[in-house]
Amino acid sequence: MLKKIQVSTIYESGILFATDDPDMALELKRTGEAVLYVCEDIENAPFIDGIKYITDDIDGCDENFLRMAYSRQKKLPFQVAETERTVIREITVEDLPELYQVYDDDEVRKFMEPLYDYDKEKIYTENYIANMYEVCGYGLWLVFDKATGKLAGRAGISVRQIDGEYYNELGYVIRKEFRRKGYAYEACKAILEYASENLHIYNPVIVTECANTASKGLANKLGFRELGTTFMNEKEYAIYQI
Repeated sequence: MLKKIQVSTIYESGILFATDDPDMALELKRTGEAVLYVCEDIENAPFIDGIKYITDDIDGCDENFLRMAYSRQKKLPFQVAETERTVIREITVEDLPELYQVYDDDEVRKFMEPLYDYDKEKIYTENYIANMYEVCGYGLWLVFDKATGKLAGRAGISVRQIDGEYYNELGYVIRKEFRRKGYAYEACKAILEYASENLHIYNPVIVTECANTASKGLANKLGFRELGTTFMNEKEYAIYQI
């Protein structure tokens, strides 16, 4: 069986090939195609070196899974969500120069750790893409303004240890010119919906310095409520959860 599935991403439209023939799957992969291996007995599916995406029901695959399978194999950043004014997608190394502009801000420096120097940040980003996006399927993403194509900020879900326990944390930083215009709320609301529907993350936390009144206000607006506070690196943080 060989089935061609038309897939559209923010960068291109292309074909994702679905087959139940291991040899055909390998040959398609060798020629640079995006491949989805189909096996009815998925628990006992044979290991095929290089084939990462597998399903037991090709007709039951949702669009999100198909787009991810195509994007990952074609080395394209995966689009997580789209809102009225924003596009939320994975980071690439090419995005780093503009990301430095987001962090080059006194308000950001007040509450967030700076980026590394470029060479170290480049390596960190490459590892982040390989280990967080491709292995875990989520992480911090980039938020772009649709109207201008400009990087408006960064937001997403990451794992954070707090007082010895691990939590899924919703984090965000918005570029100065996009603040107080609802961009953070719009993007974070879409991310929470994506996390619930696709990642089965239903109760993330927001951790913010107690002095960061804007971040605390956004947490409340998103429906989070303060659980308590904790101290990290000699600073007091408020912990919020839905």
